[in-house]
Amino acid sequence: TKNQWARDDPAFVVICSLLLAVATIAYCAA
Repeated sequence: TKNQWARDDPAFVVICSLLLAVATIAYCAA
């Protein structure tokens, strides 16, 4: 039961993807 925090949590994946996208856009636009 390791990675218990990442058990089928689509919201976590969506948030991480959004943060990564925002960081990439901000880095490219800077």
